[in-house]
Amino acid sequence: MTKTAGFINLTDADASLPIYRIFSQSRFRELVANRANSLVRPVKWDDPFENALLKAQGILEDGTRVSVGFMDDLYGQCWTTNRDSDAMWRIYSPNMTGVRVRTTVGRLYEGLVASCPQYHEISCFIGKVEYLSADSIVSRFTDSDWATSHVLDTSGCGQAATLLLKRPEFSHEKEVRLIYFANEKNRTDGDVYSYSIDPFALIDEVAFDPRWESGEFFAAKVEAEKAGFSNVVQSELYRLPEFTWKVGKF
Repeated sequence: MTKTAGFINLTDADASLPIYRIFSQSRFRELVANRANSLVRPVKWDDPFENALLKAQGILEDGTRVSVGFMDDLYGQCWTTNRDSDAMWRIYSPNMTGVRVRTTVGRLYEGLVASCPQYHEISCFIGKVEYLSADSIVSRFTDSDWATSHVLDTSGCGQAATLLLKRPEFSHEKEVRLIYFANEKNRTDGDVYSYSIDPFALIDEVAFDPRWESGEFFAAKVEAEKAGFSNVVQSELYRLPEFTWKVGKF
């Protein structure tokens, strides 16, 4: 299977695209200690538009109302192409102790594929979010051809793509989403799907919140380096550049 088989709104060249995610420090430590990454059901996300198509009822030509039975089989994890953003740090690191990790689209996707070797063609996807108005999203959902092609898609790609529509109010997040679609062969219980990873192969940069005091950052840097990470930095978002101002003619 080529990399593009599980890509949605992404090209083959995007496999090398850097993507980022901010974890709490405790969650980052868990990821490293357990060597596992975790995706959650969209019901755990805040935006009510998440998974809206699959949560709604459908209607057949004879008037029969139906609901989607596999709604809870989709799991996702949100990443961003935004390297440094004041909004992202404030939203996802409210206690000012967050950890931003960097990987690439290809490495993240291939890690999920490796956890599901027999059924990855219909279970593992990664895609870039489209930002559309609420009316445009509803228009797609209520278009019978679009809804049918996505809900009944036997490849799993259509169902995964329903998780890649958001309103423009969220466009600052510049999201890329990793999506796992469970089936009767690999269904899991609960709101979380976890799979094994090698965190040191997956993550090529660890960056700490720019608001950490220097002493706190140094201690965290030493801890991360002892764990096995070699590229450990602090975000420079709020760092004042050094300069000398001048008066008169020079």
